[in-house]
Amino acid sequence: MSQLAARSKAPARAAEPAKGPKAPPTPAEEAPTPSLWADFALGAWGARTGGGAADDPTRYRRPAAFAAPLVLRSAIPGAAPAAAAGASPWSLLARSPVSHRAGVARLHTDVAAARAAEGLGAHAFTIGRDIYFGRGRFAPATPWGVRLLRHELAHVAQVGRDVAVDPQRGLPVADPGHPAEREAEHIAGGAAHAPLHAALPMVFRVPATPRPVARLTRDQLFGNAAVVPPLPGTDLASFQDYTEQTQADWFAEPTLSPVERTFLWDMLLKLQTGSHIRLGIGDVKLADLQGVAAGDWPGLEAFCRGTDPGQLTVRLFPPLPALADRIAQGKTLLALEAIIPADQLNVTVSQLQLRLLTANPALMPLLADYWSRFQPFLERTFEPAPGAMGIEFQAVLTFLITIRPTGLAPLLPLQGASAATRWVRNLHRFPLPMLNRLVANLADTSGARDFLLILHTGHDAVGAFQDAASLFSDLVLNTGAVTLPFIGVVGPDNLVLMIEGATTLADMTVRIPTITATWGKLDGAGNRHINQVLIAGHGSGHSVSLAGTSAPTVSGGHVHYLEESLDTVGNLTDTRALLDALMHHLDPATARLLYAGCLVGSRTVPAGTPAAGIPAALAADQSLGAFTEARATAASIPLTPGVTVQAARASVGLGALTALKDASGRLHPTYPSDPSAYGGAAAYAQGGLEPEGVLRAAVEVAATVNTVTAETMLRTRLALPARPTHWYDIITRLMVGIVLPPVHVPPTGVDLHLLNEAANTAEIPFLVHWAQFGWINAARYVTHLNPQPFAGTVYAGLAGTVPYTGMARADDKRMRIIVDQGQFLHTGAAATLLAGILATGLNSESFKNFLDVTPTVLGGREAALLPLVGAPTTAQIRLGLAWFARDSTNAHVRAFLSAQVVTAVGAAPAFNAATAAEIAASRLDPRTLLTRLGFSLTPAGAAPVGGGPPPPLANARVPGSPQNTVFVTPAPRVATVIPTFLNVRSGPSMSFVPMTVLLGGVSVNVAGTTGSWSAIDFNGRLGFVFTSQLTP
Repeated sequence: MSQLAARSKAPARAAEPAKGPKAPPTPAEEAPTPSLWADFALGAWGARTGGGAADDPTRYRRPAAFAAPLVLRSAIPGAAPAAAAGASPWSLLARSPVSHRAGVARLHTDVAAARAAEGLGAHAFTIGRDIYFGRGRFAPATPWGVRLLRHELAHVAQVGRDVAVDPQRGLPVADPGHPAEREAEHIAGGAAHAPLHAALPMVFRVPATPRPVARLTRDQLFGNAAVVPPLPGTDLASFQDYTEQTQADWFAEPTLSPVERTFLWDMLLKLQTGSHIRLGIGDVKLADLQGVAAGDWPGLEAFCRGTDPGQLTVRLFPPLPALADRIAQGKTLLALEAIIPADQLNVTVSQLQLRLLTANPALMPLLADYWSRFQPFLERTFEPAPGAMGIEFQAVLTFLITIRPTGLAPLLPLQGASAATRWVRNLHRFPLPMLNRLVANLADTSGARDFLLILHTGHDAVGAFQDAASLFSDLVLNTGAVTLPFIGVVGPDNLVLMIEGATTLADMTVRIPTITATWGKLDGAGNRHINQVLIAGHGSGHSVSLAGTSAPTVSGGHVHYLEESLDTVGNLTDTRALLDALMHHLDPATARLLYAGCLVGSRTVPAGTPAAGIPAALAADQSLGAFTEARATAASIPLTPGVTVQAARASVGLGALTALKDASGRLHPTYPSDPSAYGGAAAYAQGGLEPEGVLRAAVEVAATVNTVTAETMLRTRLALPARPTHWYDIITRLMVGIVLPPVHVPPTGVDLHLLNEAANTAEIPFLVHWAQFGWINAARYVTHLNPQPFAGTVYAGLAGTVPYTGMARADDKRMRIIVDQGQFLHTGAAATLLAGILATGLNSESFKNFLDVTPTVLGGREAALLPLVGAPTTAQIRLGLAWFARDSTNAHVRAFLSAQVVTAVGAAPAFNAATAAEIAASRLDPRTLLTRLGFSLTPAGAAPVGGGPPPPLANARVPGSPQNTVFVTPAPRVATVIPTFLNVRSGPSMSFVPMTVLLGGVSVNVAGTTGSWSAIDFNGRLGFVFTSQLTP
């Protein structure tokens, strides 16, 4: 593209249309964007790279009211391009055959130059002796870059001087066959010095690759069973491909009626809202979609969102149901999203459960009422997959089905007068008989029975308490009690009330006196007391999660609510206040407090503590269980160790307990698989089941007795019969084996520092077995396990387990990928991670949330996992797709996926077969991926002689041409006309006469753009207007 020295004569005014409103003397279209005006007003001409060809000469006149250029002033100030700042000489000019004519050529490669070239749709253009290059087009190290430069230098030589152009005048547009253009291209091709001929200033364009017109008829689009052979019609996805890859001016097909064109535009505009439309109804025939009522479209679009992995709502998998069922399920989904946040639904509610709700519409009002009154938590997540079920939401559905005959009315007493006085938040987590008994117990204020108060957490993402709900039901129902004639009740006969899912610890504390005064057991003096307390919540050495509420948040596939814990370190004041309130109202003669939570009785020493400092650190540590005992003593409650306050020193598999009470109804956990869990340190170190508890107990023994005794106890533990299928025992044996020294007579004792490090690390290989412990992730392996000297032994031990190799559960597959990421960082070998990805059988969408692509884990190590040369393996393709889903900006991952794209002459870019198969398995939209990677979805022609990007295949026909000659970049949208009057031309050039005038404020359907023009549908005809004169 080039600029010659001579200036054209004043242009003639463009012809006005014969009919319609009278246009102003200067049509609005003659006021292009500032960048485009700068190109033309300063005398630009060059090699057009694509877009609609404007093949006839015309002139531009600048309206008096048009503002001076703004965008390009820094690079093209005023009308004197020779003064443009940023020009830089180039030492390779001497290599050009016309260098003697271009000794003072100036090259512009900055952003402003690129924007100017883009506005003109050019690789490069020349103004006098200034050459402006498009983005990435200044490439002197490539053959095509040299060719382009030579072409422009030839135009510099043709001009021979700087050019000053009157901004009120314009430049003609020349055909690519113009002698000056042919001459420049001849020289660019490597010809020896040839005579150069000056020419008038004009713009030269290279059109798109022409091809035949291939518009589809009405019958081809909508079908016609009456013709022979019958025409089945086109589905929505094929129609979109047709408009983008074949005919951008599809609407100019004369067999389409206005109503049909309007419908088809509606479909294209819906497709523009996201890939979910194509995924959800791309397979549906246009004729069927035409019959969808307006009121059904919101539901159908909601269904479509569910089919898109990128949308956070209930995931819907193929095979997709009939169109009517899609609409019905979509309407149910909309109703569900009005109750529960869509991102929460994504990880808690399954496709099967959505279908169940659709088939049972009476459940939706019940669900809405339940959520409104009780504000339950929905925390337990699952990995969406065909046939999968959201575990906790299934409990919600079961609960709703159970209460459907009566509704919530019988249970409303548990709602309380306010959130602060609510009794039970999560009704669906407990059996209905238990809830009914709790309601009945609220009516018993006689004070005749022992009073047992349960303080139960509302937070249970792991599901441990939900799975053990029968234990609490047994307490409430007094299971085991027998009523005998003349004797009465034999066995448990407690009055049990429960506060579950409290808002704050303070709210619970305030209620204790009133609860005691109303329901407490009367003693001989007429005073009421609490007899026993059960505190149930997920615990640690110093805390138990018990209260807290908020709107749900979702991250990493997990649902979170704000929590408040009994915590002797982080929440001491409120913890002491609640425990003191309980102790003050407990009957000293019968007082028992049981913690149903993990590790509450264990003592901890921080990781990294030197061996010499461990005894003092242990002495300073007080578990929550011990703290509770101290508060009982302060309240003058006689203390029987291990009875008055019962706190486990290990992680407790609550579902493995068989009872929380003894035969008389006194609190006493029965835990057959780990009977010493509520015992002392010595007993647990040599007989415990759970790894953290065993190692913490061993640290306590080693620090308070001696290291030899600890060694002896751990060897006793290791000598117990193995439980090869019990994860607790598997990890305990692995970790105990790590800390035991070689056998020596007499024993030398354990390394206390190593023992404490193992105690602090044991949760990592232990808890990774359950996906609900989301904080046990790849980063934790890297930062907490890998620095340990025994990391390699842990990885080897995990690799030998059945869950790691067999992966029978979804949680096992997650574990495999997390462990393998940690091991990759530990050993640097990529093969194990890639083999694990393949072995899980998971598609990229199913394991993307298990990946850590930050620099802590995989970030910065892309080359080792995703090489850019050679054919990738299936595992590498899956990893690349999952990585891209987590971080689409990663340059290496983008390059890796781009290398899997196949481009062929006349065809749109597409992923190779192996990658396409993985994309389909992940239910991803390949078109969206290609676009995000920077590929155009339109087919291109053959590469031009000399190299460089191939021009696109033309997809629109202008009057006077027998075939498509214009390329329109597809971008369907609705726009509004900005100026009062806007000329519509039949081609993308001022050389085409106006075909009509649009009034300001009118909406138009835009098919896309070509250069600075927009292609619009004007009543079934293809028209062109300046893009700058339409709203974005």
